[in-house]
Amino acid sequence: MPSRLCERCSLMAQLDTNINGAEAKHHSSYQQMVGFAKVGCEICSAVVSGIGERSSGGIVEQKQSGLHDHETDDMQIFCRAVQRGNGEDSYLHIVFEGKQLGTVHQFLSRQSATDEDVVERFNPEVGLSIPRSCRSPACFEMVLQWTTRCRENHERCNRDPALPLTMPTRILDIGDLATPPRILVTDGKNEEYATLSYCWGKGYQQPITTSYNLEQRRTALYLTTLPPVFQDAVTITRKLGFRYLWIDSLCILQDSVDDWNAESAKMDQYYTGSSFNIIAAAAEDPTCGIFDSADFLRHKLSYTERPEYRIKGQNFVQKRAWTLQEEILPPRSIFYTGGAIHWICDHESYSEICPAQASIMGYCLHILSRKKRIFHPPRVRWDKRRQRVLPLKVVNGDKAKLSFFSWWYEILNHYSRRELSFDRDRFPGIAGLAKEFARFTDAQYLCGLWREDFITGLCWNGYGAGIKSSEYLGPTWSWATLHPLNRPNFLYHYPLTGRNGVDDKNTTEIVDIHVVNEAQDPYGQVKEAVVVLEGLSRKLNTLSNPFYSPFLGFGAYRDQIRCCLDDKSRYSAGFPISAHPETIYLQLVRWENNAGQRAIPALVLEPTGRKNVHFSEYIEYRRIGLADFPPNDEFTNGWIKQKVAII
Repeated sequence: MPSRLCERCSLMAQLDTNINGAEAKHHSSYQQMVGFAKVGCEICSAVVSGIGERSSGGIVEQKQSGLHDHETDDMQIFCRAVQRGNGEDSYLHIVFEGKQLGTVHQFLSRQSATDEDVVERFNPEVGLSIPRSCRSPACFEMVLQWTTRCRENHERCNRDPALPLTMPTRILDIGDLATPPRILVTDGKNEEYATLSYCWGKGYQQPITTSYNLEQRRTALYLTTLPPVFQDAVTITRKLGFRYLWIDSLCILQDSVDDWNAESAKMDQYYTGSSFNIIAAAAEDPTCGIFDSADFLRHKLSYTERPEYRIKGQNFVQKRAWTLQEEILPPRSIFYTGGAIHWICDHESYSEICPAQASIMGYCLHILSRKKRIFHPPRVRWDKRRQRVLPLKVVNGDKAKLSFFSWWYEILNHYSRRELSFDRDRFPGIAGLAKEFARFTDAQYLCGLWREDFITGLCWNGYGAGIKSSEYLGPTWSWATLHPLNRPNFLYHYPLTGRNGVDDKNTTEIVDIHVVNEAQDPYGQVKEAVVVLEGLSRKLNTLSNPFYSPFLGFGAYRDQIRCCLDDKSRYSAGFPISAHPETIYLQLVRWENNAGQRAIPALVLEPTGRKNVHFSEYIEYRRIGLADFPPNDEFTNGWIKQKVAII
């Protein structure tokens, strides 16, 4: 602590850490602070110097803005302090505020006074006050304080004590420094645990658990045999006072299809039931380490005066499709990115660069990009029975229903832009979120769509970028058949731009549906599926040639049909290959958005040339694209009602 302090700064520097964030009066004016700076108070001097750096005019500039000497004399300055770290690494983050002063941050060491202990000044351009490593004791203490604050004050983030606590089938018992970790078969054991989200990486051989090495690992699994990401996750778990950690590659038998199917089906329970999730966001693969990868750009970090509303920094985890549900389902998540440590719970979020002030209060904030949020205040509510923040329940008619299902389409927009190592994981990779959605709504899940909003769910756009997969991934009417899954454009556009039905008589309806899933799991891989729809249809060759474009939706060209084929193999040199003569349009719905613009989306269906084995009375079609019709008589008349089976 600086040794030469005025009385006010001396009192402030010794603030009781039990009143973190409490506001106290400092000097009664900026002039008084300047006076004590001149006579040697190191903190006052640092603050005044910081003001000089921010404004070349300093106080003179403020006077020219209309402030006179007699006005500045009684401009009370206030301060508040928040402790970070403990022991030798402890220091105070002090915020000075005043009408003329503005806001100035100072960072004071609590160690014995030395010449090097002089306050580190907040500099909006350079800022060097954040610990250089996220493995520092100060960083662990910061995360522990966030965790403690949440556990003690956030009812919505904590489990209902009356509800049973069920651990995963197997979990890593991390022991202590004297005892090596081991794989524990829980057998109904009920203890709190953490989970880990990380990137498997490409070409890296995971230290997986199999049916052959399970018994050995139940005895001991030495840390030195694990990659740095796992070792660091163990360290974080220990520092936060927990003993158990779930890591997929260690806790699921990777050589057993049956075990993988059984355990992957429970992932939503594992992440939802965890106390917190560690997200190794900056690590490209397990060899990088949580701390080393997150420390790479820390020298560029600086404290800010305002909280962050997005997760900054390099984030490899948010490129993976599987980790979307891993980021959303846990009640608390700790992100170790290349841009700082971030904390998100179901109540608020914090960022290391503004550690004492919550970003969002009162609702769950989960941010997946610089401009987009998954959860918005009007769309979420606290579900007391399930102890979760979830989308608003449909209680107020069609308008509430549209907003509610839009949450799912927004989820899919993010999911479809992420990467999957195996195409067969498309449904399992989002099954956890689908189950949570279904538990809340009692809606029926059908190959990535919901029966209660099925027709809207059909309005996805493949942007002509798909490639037909060599394996069966699902029905052609499901977005999950897109290959590759990751793409730069949004999967759904119509449902998220405002939609109001204007002609219910012409809306396509479900007649029947048949779906068979692997292991009879409605959220898992699909073996076969067919839906029978009844709606207005018209042959493709009875209308003028469409304009082939990937951009469909409200406000598109209103004088011609616009069409986008799902599979890029149907294009040659940028132009569509001639369609089958019996190809039809099936009009789905007629919408009007909030701006009064109308849209008529329609499926483009090609006959398969065979009868469907489940619905032989109908012609069988496959989806090959999506079209958009202008709302004028030339294109809206002349349609006939027809029932079709779509595989």
